[in-house]
Amino acid sequence: MARTFNGSTQFLRRAEALSITYPLTLALWVYPQRSNLYEDVLCLARSADNSTGWFLQLRGPDGMKAAAVTAYQNTFAIARSSTTFALNRWCHLAGVFTGASSRMVYLDGVAGSVEGTGLAVPTVDRILIGAWERQGSWMAYFAGYTAEAAVWKVALNAREIAQLASGNSPLLVRPADLVAYWPLGGPFGNDDRDH
Repeated sequence: MARTFNGSTQFLRRAEALSITYPLTLALWVYPQRSNLYEDVLCLARSADNSTGWFLQLRGPDGMKAAAVTAYQNTFAIARSSTTFALNRWCHLAGVFTGASSRMVYLDGVAGSVEGTGLAVPTVDRILIGAWERQGSWMAYFAGYTAEAAVWKVALNAREIAQLASGNSPLLVRPADLVAYWPLGGPFGNDDRDH
């Protein structure tokens, strides 16, 4: 079981003050069903400035790559995966943001290169799954399924990302540093309440 997104109108949004800063990790399972310009699958963003935050994306024109993105007032630093995703197949995404000038994306446990553009620290007040809200409009809708979305207040290491990509529950990987977890109907739970 997983949460389904239709790619045109469906998304999840939770708005609240979030005291999240570096380091942090975002991760989830996705089953993409199309390849658009880009589709946002998990975002931490700021409502007052929709081009600020941390994002996990799937990017079709980049050669079917996953991306971990830091954005600050319309400036984007994008770490791309070294491997590619396939449509109609489950894959695991993780973005590790160790500091203002260091971000890396993992696709199925395989690390991409570190992207080192320095940006100011985003301040965020909402969590989005399945789309991106920009200046009051929704865009970058995801088409497919998601499950096991999670956010940690630490930079998980390669071994821990590999554990997640092999199917371990986020509840078993640095649980003391797990700040948000949504099973989304995944194998480790059947509801969408916060951890």
